Amino acid sequence: MIGLLSTNIKMTLGPLLNGIVNHVDFMPAPGFAFPGLNALIRRYQAKASAAGIDPLGYEFPRSAYAAGQVLANAVEATGSLDQNRLAAYLRDHRFQTVIGEFSFAQDDEWAKTRSLFTQFQHVNGNDLGQFRDWAKEVVLVLWPPEYRSDDIIYPYAAARQ
Repeated sequence: MIGLLSTNIKMTLGPLLNGIVNHVDFMPAPGFAFPGLNALIRRYQAKASAAGIDPLGYEFPRSAYAAGQVLANAVEATGSLDQNRLAAYLRDHRFQTVIGEFSFAQDDEWAKTRSLFTQFQHVNGNDLGQFRDWAKEVVLVLWPPEYRSDDIIYPYAAARQ
């Protein structure tokens, strides 16, 4: 785990996080309620909790699962494991996954990017439970804009209050 993705760092810093803007790949805000995602996160959280690791489980499991969904779709559709055939299929099709619908552009990046930043707001204390509430780490600056969940609090000093 790195930086502010790490749950223990969030819990240790607690209210010192208020006002901090952070880049993340995902936050379980209402705009990200894609089919199958919440069930996947719940299953992962139960297993991770039993193992004593990653109690929030928002960031990595959903990406890994979606990658598997895309690869399985491409292998089934092409009937092949040939890398060139799979790559051509990936470039020419859209995919429905637990991270939503997406497609790849010819440069192999996502055709419609999702650039996500969050701001910690109204964090009180150091308990884990509050970091399960998307309102404590709100989705701010994002493209496309339909996933935005709240506004930034600025200046920084105002967010610290």
